Amino acid sequence: MKLNANRERIKDRINMLSSLSERGIGVNRPTYSDSWKRAIAYLKEIMISIGMNVKLDPFGNLIGETQETNLKRKPVAIGSHIDTVTNGGAYDGAMGIVVALECMSLLRGNSIDLERPIHVIAFAEEEGSLFGIGCLGSRYMVGNKWKKDLLNIVDRNSITLKEHLLNLGTKDEFEGQFGWAAKKYHAFIEPHIEQGPYLEKWDKTIGIVNKVVAISRTKVTFHGKANHAGTTPMNYRKDASIGMARFILKVEEKGKALEDKIVATVGEVILKPNLHNVIPGTAQTVMEIRSADDDLLSEVKQNLKDIALHIGRELDLGVEISKDLIVPSQNFDNNILEILKKVCKKEDIKYAVIQSWAGHDAKIFAPFFPSAMIMVPSKDGISHSPNEFSKIDDIALATKVLIRSLDLLNVIRAS
Repeated sequence: MKLNANRERIKDRINMLSSLSERGIGVNRPTYSDSWKRAIAYLKEIMISIGMNVKLDPFGNLIGETQETNLKRKPVAIGSHIDTVTNGGAYDGAMGIVVALECMSLLRGNSIDLERPIHVIAFAEEEGSLFGIGCLGSRYMVGNKWKKDLLNIVDRNSITLKEHLLNLGTKDEFEGQFGWAAKKYHAFIEPHIEQGPYLEKWDKTIGIVNKVVAISRTKVTFHGKANHAGTTPMNYRKDASIGMARFILKVEEKGKALEDKIVATVGEVILKPNLHNVIPGTAQTVMEIRSADDDLLSEVKQNLKDIALHIGRELDLGVEISKDLIVPSQNFDNNILEILKKVCKKEDIKYAVIQSWAGHDAKIFAPFFPSAMIMVPSKDGISHSPNEFSKIDDIALATKVLIRSLDLLNVIRAS
């Protein structure tokens, strides 16, 4: 089966989606925004044009379904997310939807019959930019989040999910369809950009993801004593920001010592009272650690917590450790991984088996049905940025890998 991706069509669809944005630098398409609604309408139009039935589930996930009523087997799903971070790029999420749509355009354009239905999914609220919780759309689909009080979570503008769904017209169906997809699919494959430097560094055009790493987040707060910045001698101070600064350096030091095994970041800092002429009385940080090795992550986290307590004793500061969250790593399905590798070898495509250091909807789906990811290189490893870029040729190759893999998964009827 020789089906070649239409590069111009891929490029046009990515460019169109990138133009559907709120004002600001780069692409800004938060879930439930006007630009998100325009993007949903655009994707609906494409899905309908290639003969798919379209539905929007109560959370806002868009699903395009092939129309074969005689196929009683569970469908295979493909796709990614439609929302973006603030000041994001054109490829994160959107590339995966465009690849899925290109597969369907090729299959339908060449009148190829299916053995299983195919669903193309455009997930809502993967980034967590609105509510601070990643992958909420896919979590809703499989019931992988709290059901109670979900409607009352509040976004960054103090608007509840309930209010958003009332505006969307789906609130009344929300609870009844919670977890509707938990047993729905035979398999799921998500195309995505790498969002890291390795594929480009290794001169590979396709990444086959075998695992999404574990993530932990720990809030560490140093308590000192706020006082006048001019009249308090240096030796009389209990400056919480000094404890915080020393701790941040220790986090960086630990991350560099275990390079390629972990990444460690302090990306959130709050000083109180945060005034130029007042010694900080409180310094709050959130430490994030990621690793494919769950045991190593736990060990490093405990070590850094002990270091924070030691810094507090050394500087006579109080130390409070809270919000100790950990999300375990998730392996992807070995059978699909072997199929992806087989396709790349047969097509003489340069590939690497990699781990994903970012969370994805495929990670949420993986405990419920066989799932996997295909990745393409990110230029200079840049993502979540207006400078995000992936080559159209690489995206076309990802389309080829996906469509050949669907064939080997017995989704496509042999001619």
